[in-house]
Amino acid sequence: MKDKIHPTAIIEKGAVLGRGVEVGPFSVIGPEVEIGDNCVIGNNVTITGRVKMGPENHVFSGTVIGTPPQDQGVELDIPSAVEIGRGNIIREYVTIHRASEENGSTRIGDNNMLMAFVHIAHDCVLGNQINIANMTALGGYVQVEDKVFLSGYCTFHQFVRVGEMAMVGLQSSITQDVPPFLLVAGQPAVVRSINAVGLRRNKVNSETRKALRRAYKYLYRSGLNTGQALEKINSELGQFPECRRMTSFIENSSRGIIKKAAEEND
Repeated sequence: MKDKIHPTAIIEKGAVLGRGVEVGPFSVIGPEVEIGDNCVIGNNVTITGRVKMGPENHVFSGTVIGTPPQDQGVELDIPSAVEIGRGNIIREYVTIHRASEENGSTRIGDNNMLMAFVHIAHDCVLGNQINIANMTALGGYVQVEDKVFLSGYCTFHQFVRVGEMAMVGLQSSITQDVPPFLLVAGQPAVVRSINAVGLRRNKVNSETRKALRRAYKYLYRSGLNTGQALEKINSELGQFPECRRMTSFIENSSRGIIKKAAEEND
């Protein structure tokens, strides 16, 4: 196993590395770090603080995981963590900061791809099978649900939530919650449509897609206020679990959802 650890890498005493872990040149693994089986850690990677990483992750050159949050009101040595699941691809120069609350965690699930220069701030929670393109930055406490696609160069305000299977277009500024299954884009972002491509790719059947399109029209094209639209969706489309998840997400929004829609001919 030792031949997979480059001689220039620094593995500090106390670090726990699973079977088959590879660590490239000039990488530093701190004393509280746990790395699961068959992970690949590239060159010049820093993993420090209380980081627990599951198996089969691939971390590329220059990535930094587990450093303190960029919050001047938080002590640099606060005892907090980063938790990463399994099967993630974390590309070059990604930064993932540990939580800002004592014994809290920044959490990333399974089988996600974080492309080069993505920033995941303190206390963020990411689900599974998420793709985040280059240079996108998530502020503190952002939550991203499963199978979301975030395009490149996007910015996300603190505490924003992005619902399941949503898509955010290139260079978008997100300051309110993005409901599940929708496509949003712009500065500031507006709702464009349902995320038809993402729904098809995730094998959502045509009947459910039609129901979600009706739900989108009630919310954004009917002239109904949000409460009226939700009532109509629940009464007419409540047999579809995806529609129920959409209404539940909106009902539980603390920042409010992106309510403005693009012009019909946009």
